[in-house]
Amino acid sequence: MLRALPVICFFCFVVIGCSTTKSIPSPQEAKNEILQIIETGPLLLNENFESWTENYHDEWEVWFSGQPSVRSKTPHMSVVRDYIASGATVVGFEAEIVDIDVFGDIAFVRFSAIERLQESNGQLRFVRFSSSELLSYENVWWQIFATSIAFLPE
Repeated sequence: MLRALPVICFFCFVVIGCSTTKSIPSPQEAKNEILQIIETGPLLLNENFESWTENYHDEWEVWFSGQPSVRSKTPHMSVVRDYIASGATVVGFEAEIVDIDVFGDIAFVRFSAIERLQESNGQLRFVRFSSSELLSYENVWWQIFATSIAFLPE
């Protein structure tokens, strides 16, 4: 019996250890988690910029329709940080989800949105756009891996 103890302990460690790691959520759970990320949009910018950026994978890239190339996370977040530091605030965000497709640890989301910003001079600015986002399930949560944005006319 004592010889079997290390094997039993190893088996328990593997079973218990594996059962405590978070597995990929079911498609419906994934859709709910992703919906929360998309519907919150940029609203966290005013309160916690770093928390907002954690929704984006370190290798995230964004492409704005009509631009000749993509922009990576670091330069894009610098532009956003500078804009918020100038005194601009996000005062509202509404997303209309077209669909969310989940394929295991990958998801694809299409939506249209209106972002309401208050410029540092007090003027309201409305940004209307459509977006497609590729998300991956990384480190127990969904992160946005790639974004394509097309601005819509006012």
